[in-house]
Formats: sequence, structure tokens, C-alpha cells
Amino acid sequence: MRYSVIILALLACGVDKDASVGIRVEQPVVTEALSNSDRLLRISMALRGVRPSLQDYQTLEADPTQLEFIVDRWLNDPLFGETLKDMYAEALLIRADTEPILISAGPIIDVPSDQVFEAMSESSLRLLEHVVMSDQPFTNIMTADYLMANQTLSLMYGTTYDENGPEWQQAEWLDARPVAGMLSDSALWMRYPNNGFNMHRGRAAFVAKTFLCDDFNTRDINVASGIDLSDEEAVAEAVTTLPTCIGCHQALEPLSSFFWGFQIDIPRTRQNQAYNDYNCAGEYGDACYPLVFWRPEQEDDGADFGLQPPGYYGAPGDRFSDLGQFIADDPRFASCTARRFHAYLTQGALLDAPESQINLYRDALVGSEFSAKALARAVVLDPSFAVARQVDGIEGPWPSIQVIRPEQYERTLYALTGFRLRWRPGTSYHGTFEDVNLAITDRFGFRAMSGGIDGLQVTQPTHTPTPTKVLFMRYMASESAGYVVDDWVAGGADGKALFTEIPQPLSATDNQIRDQMVNFHARLLGDHILADDPEIDRTMALYQDAITRGLSENDAWKQVLSALFQDPRMMFY
Repeated sequence: MRYSVIILALLACGVDKDASVGIRVEQPVVTEALSNSDRLLRISMALRGVRPSLQDYQTLEADPTQLEFIVDRWLNDPLFGETLKDMYAEALLIRADTEPILISAGPIIDVPSDQVFEAMSESSLRLLEHVVMSDQPFTNIMTADYLMANQTLSLMYGTTYDENGPEWQQAEWLDARPVAGMLSDSALWMRYPNNGFNMHRGRAAFVAKTFLCDDFNTRDINVASGIDLSDEEAVAEAVTTLPTCIGCHQALEPLSSFFWGFQIDIPRTRQNQAYNDYNCAGEYGDACYPLVFWRPEQEDDGADFGLQPPGYYGAPGDRFSDLGQFIADDPRFASCTARRFHAYLTQGALLDAPESQINLYRDALVGSEFSAKALARAVVLDPSFAVARQVDGIEGPWPSIQVIRPEQYERTLYALTGFRLRWRPGTSYHGTFEDVNLAITDRFGFRAMSGGIDGLQVTQPTHTPTPTKVLFMRYMASESAGYVVDDWVAGGADGKALFTEIPQPLSATDNQIRDQMVNFHARLLGDHILADDPEIDRTMALYQDAITRGLSENDAWKQVLSALFQDPRMMFY
């Protein structure tokens, strides 16, 4: 990358002590900032997962004050909505396609398994996307009185659905469940089932950790010995009477009592039995479509075990919808949301940023009436987001360099070439799969191997260039290059959009080829150089080498693009 050196004293690092007077002298960290074009690239990748357009580069070069206006436009780009879904898919771990997928039966017997999984796993994420992109307060993800459903999901859940409306649309629950935005989603609690003895405590702990950054597992609690953990009554008594248990459970128990209306789980095996052995009769009817996952008559069943009534950190509650409102009103929700946005957009850890920095982002969120766009804007326009590296002699990786995620790489190559790596696996024990995007799935695809998560076994992304990530990028680069060049030669729209400097395929002059190389470097790598730059000479040499070895012009272009798609400037930003 090419950087302009701007000395920033962003953080205090290192302390010298003057022995004669006992004064501690803070030494500022000296950093090198990204150039304007590299900063634009990083922001675009973080917010949308694609490279900036050449016009955006040119606009910023002509007037650097236009950066904020460009960012505001990107925050209204549907691709920002895709990033939001990726962010919370990572938080919820709900895109776990390696788990058994509910069966295609009854009213959805002809629906492929990949569409069944998509309907369930994407519903809560699409609600979040809808809230943000329609400029609703972000707190609505906890309080919305609707879900987002497509036709498949409406048949699975028995919700409303307008066949004349959009594919994904607002729908209403018809099973009398108290609504609490994303928290009302059945798929979320099938992803986090209750094992019976747990009394919904795992679900309550998940909510506190995810939306409040209050992780009960990190509390320093000494567990008393002598408790029979297999005895429900003994455990229920212990968590309400023993001081060592009360220290944690006085907050956890009332939270878990909100969840009693939800079923424990509906596994695929139970569905198979329901449809194949019991004809959806009796107690097995819950596992047939539309699924019965909420039972109002069970809301107060926690009292049968002597558990505390619903409550929220000392405040009494009533129904499940109260939980969503409690979270929306809790100041920790704003702070935790600020931490989550910052961690995802910077590829850091949730608790890495100092409180003072998080407070600035939280204030941007709260001060904008909970606009998630304002929060994202505050993060990416913060000077710390433009740091390239430290220049004070400290060894190690650059503190702010980011590594492209599999979702970003897939989105980037699709935007540049129109190519997506899809496969039809057909029928297997796990179901019938019609159309799988191999780049961003795991049952058949490569998401976890390329640095992403599978939502089950791999729950943290890998932000380093691992060997499997490099192999994945090599394969994707080769396939994308092959597709777009063939499309160009055939006169397709994707090829024409990429090859802008050559009027007719395979009949270009050396100057036109060189101009196209300049265009590629700018558009693909954010490298704005002239035609006589040595970098262009090296790319031209790659093209000429292919011709010298007897490859066709068609294959020579494929070789060039494949190499550029794997360039380190494509992986790092």
C-alpha cells in the first residue's frame, strides 16, 4: 500500500520515569496514517465488503472533504445491510448450516433444504437489516411486533404472508407469543435449545452476553460442593438459598423465567418421527408444520420448580415482551452495541477498545436517536480507523491492517466479475440441496476454511492469512477470472463492465492493453498509478509471458486477472 505519513498522537503508550523529580512522562504512540485513497478503500470494505468505484476515488482526490458525504451514501447502500447481517450472524452464530436442517415435509415438501435453512437462519438477521436500513431506532430489534418472513418461513411458522408482496416482508405471529423483535424468533431458540435441567438459563445467559456484554461465565463464583446436579429440585433450591449460587443466579434466574413459553427444541429426528411414524398426531404434532414452538399455557411453569418469577436485574417483569423492552431501555445495550460495531468493523475483540473510546461511539448512537448508521459512521470516520501502522520502532504486525473476510471476498469478486461459486449437491441423508454458495457456507462450502465461522464448531473468525485461506482465494480468483473473461469475449455485460479500456475483445493494441492494466490496478487494488509505472510493466510482463508460452490472448487475460485477484492488496486493506 502507498501511504502518506501523518503523525498522530492517538494513544498513550510507554511511560518514562524521571528519577530526579519522580514525574511520569507519557510518550505518545507515533503512527502512520493511510493515504486518502487507502482510507476510502478500508471504509468501503468494512461497510460494504466491496471496493470503491473509480468515481469515488476521483471525487475524493479532487476534494478530500467529500469523504463524509461518500460514507453517508454508502450507509444507505443495500450492501451495508448485508454487512449488518454478517455482523450479527457472527454474534448470534445462527448461520450454522452444518447442523441438521429441519425436513422438507407437509406444506414445504417440495422446498429444498438450502431454502429451508435460509428461511430460518435469515429471519432475525433480516429484521435487523430492515430496522437499520429503514432508519428505525436500533432498539426496535428488541421491541418490533413483527418478524421478517418469506413464503417458506410463513408455512413453517404459520405466520401471515402476502403472496403479492415482496419475497421477504413483515409478517405477524399468529400463535399468541409476546413479541420482542429478534428475541421472538423460533430459529434462535432452536439454535440455543434448552436441555430441560438447564431451566432456560443458557438462553438467558446468551441474551445477556450478546446484547448487554454481560457474560455470566466470566463471573468469579465458587460453586458449592455436595449438590446433586441431576436432581432438579436440589438445583432449584441451591440457586435460591446458597450464597455462593445466589451471587450469580439472583440475576440469571429471573431472566431465564421469561423463556418458559418456548419449547425445548424441535430436532430433525423428531420431525421425521412425526411425519413418518405418528402422522403428526398427539404430542408429535408440535414438530409438524406449522411448528408449535410457543405455548402460552407454559409461561408460568418455572414456578412449579420453585424458581423466581420473571425479572430484569432487580426489576419485576411479566411476559416475554417485557424482556425486549428492558434490554432496549438498558444503557448497557447502547454500550454493548457500540462495542459490537467497533469490534466487527475493526476486526478487534469485543472488549478491546477503551471505555473512553466506546463512550464516544455510544454517544453517537444515543444522540442520533439510536441510528445504527450514525454509530457505524462514527467508527469508520474516527482517526483511529485510518491508522496504517506504528512507526516508533515496535516490531510486529500493523495494528490496524485488516484481512478480507470470506463474505467480503465473495461480494468483491461478484461485484467485479458477476461470478458466484455455486453448486447443486443434490439429495443426501441431510436433505436435498438445490443451490449452495460454496464461498459462504460450510456443509459443502469453504467459509470456515477461509477465515469465517461455521456457527457451531468454529465460533470465532480468523483474521490472518492462513494456508487454507490462500488456497481458497486462489481457487476463487481462478474461477472468477475464467468466468469474466469468457463473458467478455462472448459480449456479456459482466465482461464489458470490467474491460472498459478495450473496445473489442482480443484485438487490442499494446497501448489499450496497458491502459486496461492501469484501470485494473486502480479498480481492483486501489493502486492509482500511471501507465509508465514499474508496477504496470510487471503486470504487462505477466500478460506477455502467457503469450510467449503459447497461451491464447483469452488465457493470458485470465492469468493476469487471477494474479490480481490474489494480490496481497486484495487480501489486506
